[in-house]
Amino acid sequence: MRRKVDGKFNKEKYMHNLIYPMKSTSDDIVLDAHNLWLIDEKLSYCNFISSDIPFDNDYKQERSDILVLDNPVAVSNDNNEGTVFDTIIIFELKQPMRDDYTDADNPIT
Repeated sequence: MRRKVDGKFNKEKYMHNLIYPMKSTSDDIVLDAHNLWLIDEKLSYCNFISSDIPFDNDYKQERSDILVLDNPVAVSNDNNEGTVFDTIIIFELKQPMRDDYTDADNPIT
């Protein structure tokens, strides 16, 4: 998590794999194989977690870094209104101090 010897930060995938293994889902890994609790301990118990997998399994398409689907039992005080997943959480991770974005790709703009 610190700067490397050359003064640059680690790539995004370093932090991504620390939090949740890339290209995996909660169906693929065991509970203690991830560190979502670093963000919020309630996330560890969600119904479904997807990491770096596109919605339609086409890896040429954009995808969220981490997608969490759940009913509100773990992350909300509201009752479930009957939908399968009432809570959707999307994490988009970025490498610190990255400056090679075009205006169209810049996550801040």
